[in-house]
Amino acid sequence: MSEVNPIRNSLITWTPTLVQNMDRHDNVNWEMASWSNGDPFANTWQTDNITFNNGIMTITLDNQGCPQTCDGKPYASGEYRTQSENYGYGYYEVRMKPAQGSGLMAGSFFTYRGVYGQSSHDEIDIEFLGKDPNCQTLQLNYYVEGRGNHEKVVHLPFNACQEFHNYGFMWTNEALIWYVDGQEVHRVVENFNTPEHEIPYRPGKIMVNLWPGTSSVEGWLGRFSYPNRPIQAQYDWIKYSTLEAAQAPTPGPTPPQVRQSSFAEPLPLLSFIPNPELGRTYLDGRAELWGVELVDRLTLVQLEETLEALVSNPYLPLSGNEDRFKVFDEIRKIDQNYAYKLFPFFLDPRSYWDNAVTLLAAYVQKCSEEFKEDKMEKALEFLTKIRQYISQIASPQITDPHRYIPSSYKMALLDLVEAEITSLIKKQDVGFYQLGIENALAALATFLNPPQEKYYPSQPDYFGTVKTILILGDLYQKLALLTYENKYFEAAQQLYQSIASLSETGNLGLDLYRLFADPQLADLAPVDLRIYNPTCEPGLPSTTLMVSAEEINQALNFNQAQGYIREKDVEIAQSGIFHYLRGIALIKEALLFVSQPYQVKTPSEIMGAFEKINQGIAEIKIDEEKNQKSSERNEFFYQLARLGKGELLLALSSHIVLQGLASEDVERAKSIPEISSVISPQVGGPLEPKAELTFQLGKELIELAEKKYFIDIPEKFPYLLAWEVVKKIEIAVRLGKYVKHLNQGSILDAKEGLSLIEQYKEPLRILGEGEQTKEYLAIEFDYLKIILFLAGEARNYFWDYKNKTYPKIFYPEKALLLIQKMEKDVSSLPETLRIYFKTYLILQEATTMIQFFQLGKLNDEQKHLMNQRIKEKTGQEMSPLDYARLLLKDLENSIAPIFPSFLWYNFKVTLGKLLKKERLSSQQINHVKLIVKIVGEYVQERDPNLYEKIKENLSDLSKNVEKQDLAKARSIFDHLLKELSSQNQTSDRFWSYYGNILTWDMHSLFAELYYNLASVYTLSHGNKNMKVQYTQSAYLESMQSTAEYDRTSRPYFLFRLTEDKPAEKNDTCPSCYDPPPELMQASRIIGR
Repeated sequence: MSEVNPIRNSLITWTPTLVQNMDRHDNVNWEMASWSNGDPFANTWQTDNITFNNGIMTITLDNQGCPQTCDGKPYASGEYRTQSENYGYGYYEVRMKPAQGSGLMAGSFFTYRGVYGQSSHDEIDIEFLGKDPNCQTLQLNYYVEGRGNHEKVVHLPFNACQEFHNYGFMWTNEALIWYVDGQEVHRVVENFNTPEHEIPYRPGKIMVNLWPGTSSVEGWLGRFSYPNRPIQAQYDWIKYSTLEAAQAPTPGPTPPQVRQSSFAEPLPLLSFIPNPELGRTYLDGRAELWGVELVDRLTLVQLEETLEALVSNPYLPLSGNEDRFKVFDEIRKIDQNYAYKLFPFFLDPRSYWDNAVTLLAAYVQKCSEEFKEDKMEKALEFLTKIRQYISQIASPQITDPHRYIPSSYKMALLDLVEAEITSLIKKQDVGFYQLGIENALAALATFLNPPQEKYYPSQPDYFGTVKTILILGDLYQKLALLTYENKYFEAAQQLYQSIASLSETGNLGLDLYRLFADPQLADLAPVDLRIYNPTCEPGLPSTTLMVSAEEINQALNFNQAQGYIREKDVEIAQSGIFHYLRGIALIKEALLFVSQPYQVKTPSEIMGAFEKINQGIAEIKIDEEKNQKSSERNEFFYQLARLGKGELLLALSSHIVLQGLASEDVERAKSIPEISSVISPQVGGPLEPKAELTFQLGKELIELAEKKYFIDIPEKFPYLLAWEVVKKIEIAVRLGKYVKHLNQGSILDAKEGLSLIEQYKEPLRILGEGEQTKEYLAIEFDYLKIILFLAGEARNYFWDYKNKTYPKIFYPEKALLLIQKMEKDVSSLPETLRIYFKTYLILQEATTMIQFFQLGKLNDEQKHLMNQRIKEKTGQEMSPLDYARLLLKDLENSIAPIFPSFLWYNFKVTLGKLLKKERLSSQQINHVKLIVKIVGEYVQERDPNLYEKIKENLSDLSKNVEKQDLAKARSIFDHLLKELSSQNQTSDRFWSYYGNILTWDMHSLFAELYYNLASVYTLSHGNKNMKVQYTQSAYLESMQSTAEYDRTSRPYFLFRLTEDKPAEKNDTCPSCYDPPPELMQASRIIGR
């Protein structure tokens, strides 16, 4: 290991500037070699083999007098070198034309010091390898402390042996940068964190030569065969400049008008040289940023600061704009704080706005990858200003020769960036997202049919196409969740499916015509699509895109060969990027299925969505394996996929109970490892709906979701973590985890649920910030908190036998405040979700009023809040119990069937069976008359107009039964049944429209409705018949609900309405209770 050089971290000037024009030999600074080297040189060096004529130095390789006068070598050639070894950091440049021929080091320009192979040896090379018959192979290399193997081969776009070109390198203590005709072609950077030098640091000689290789280097140079004539390499001039005196490479990449701008302080030469790790420099000096490298190498802060400078003081070649150059000084100042410099990429007005668009695209992608969606508003500000400035300089009135507007391709990229920003901003109106769709479609048209422009793709950009289609899907999803209109869900689904259907070979097929020409989707395409179709068949709509993997690869290779895209980009696209996009589309399609209302989700469809998520994860992993790297963005999608699986398991739990499982569904479930862990051990064949086993499987699926998927979301994904917590609380409510079962009975206990909220207060904070308070997830969270507040807190679990009551410890005032907040929040939701939440809020407000009544003595705050609410809603004063009854009856009229389920069963089934008999006993007659009496009382209370219409039929029915005229009674019954069934249309419409988006099924909702009505009749000592009907109906609905709480906990609270002490526990089911006599009828109806 070498000793640490004390000047390593400073820029030292070694010599003054040296310029060697080739008019004659300069014997003061230069010398001609006159000796021989060992292998692999097949020549000796002779001074006669170097000549000067007409300003050109020629090195000739021949065999005259060899080997006798050539130290035994078969050939002679020349080497020209400085006498001094003091040439260090600076800019080195040569104008030369190498020789041509296999086996030659056909021309070279290099620095050299020390002894080859030893630690004293440093070297920097520009070498032409004769092995290439086209003379287009340039090799760059360097040695530091004897260490080599740093070769870099550059393929030149010209035959170097036919004309003179400029070749040079800039050498500082920080970097080595090589140039061809002023264009940077390679760069290596010093690593100051290691004790060893990564690049040369010691001064040496400047040398040029031409020589044939021995057989030991045939693999490198090719086999040499002398052509029986002299071989010549020619040199026009050699220049060396110290760093202080160095000029830009010839021709320089920096436009002269920018050089004339006045900076705050002089700029070192390296400030003008674009870094090849960030972009490409063309032969004409034009520098273009690579977006993917900006994302990988720059920080979000650097990107944002530079964009701020670009839009605050833009380069605008407008009349009277004296500050047009101010932006360069601002960017240079920003660069001083970072390792990667952007300043050189904005010096050329030809590429200024193209690079501004690329920078903005990188900023948006970086924000997305780092989950800084709060930055999207800022990104939209940047974009708006960039569009404004581009519009200004595009004006025909601007005649400045340095007016350069972005290319059509970059404008398409700007359209795509705007579409992407739009897709990432939440809670806007329909027009906002429609504008994003217009931008995406405009970008799509350009990507598929790019104009013929000098610097940009002239073959379709299929990667841009696929990304655009994915963003279109996101935009339609935003519209879907904003409006809950099915057409938007369908559009998003089709777009995701088109990406998800990408085959493993990369084939791409998308029928945009079918999507946007559909009359149902006519308003979804606000601009006319004219899409280029490379394989358009006769009769095929022009908007049908069908591309094979071969065509994709041909387009990629063409654009790479033209220099429009990097070789690295081609490799990425071919090795896995389509897998990545396909994986994302599969996951998004499955999540869209989860959130789509109105669609009856069968167990088979739910499992299909589960399989899509698994496929999506597998596709992303293929991309990771092929590119040997993972990203935080990938991890985000993995966590999103986990939550999606959890949601699907919750849905599957409910639908297995309600719909059962057909034989083919059972087999499909067993093929999915995660689901088979629950299904396989217990299921041998098809499952009937609402069977005991289906209830058990439903519960186990919920527990699986809780233990495996709604858990361990990393804190760096705060919104996903909040989602997980809300689902944990939802599961606690669904399973009734806050119900305490004790020896003396049970009581609701919110301690566990409320402790969850307290425990996860920080991740849940995101649901209370800004516009997100109006999101579905935030509103669901508030609703779950209301349930827990109304559950009460059990400080004393024991039954008070003396007073025959339980401790009344509730939080109705907290629940009521949250209900009032939710009413405002849901007003911004689509009508479907608004009515859904209002339905549940009515139920919970009724519960709140019942609890106010049960508390009896209220404090001043509770009394004021309760009375204010009642007067606000009714315009009058009334008791909380009367207000609860009013709320519940209104809700029953809106959503419930004409009769509670138990009464409807007794009327339709029990009464129907009795009337089919030939004769009734006196007990049966009394039973019929009781049912008819209760039906009359119920209809009279619910719908007086209907009662007036049917009361005579009810009376006649009772009379004919009493007379044993059962034929006439049956006729009247049939008429009544038809009339009353027609009254269920309102309820049927409600459930067909809203049923599929309810968190819990309709049985759970009716169980809650009837339980509250039974509570009102109990506490008000109202009509006992109605109390019994509602109690029985609540029990009947609870036993058919998919919610574990309804089936195992609610019955206990129903028992409290029917007797003065707790029910006895069932020994075979510790969490279950045997129904008292009042509920035995409902229990028999459902067979348990």
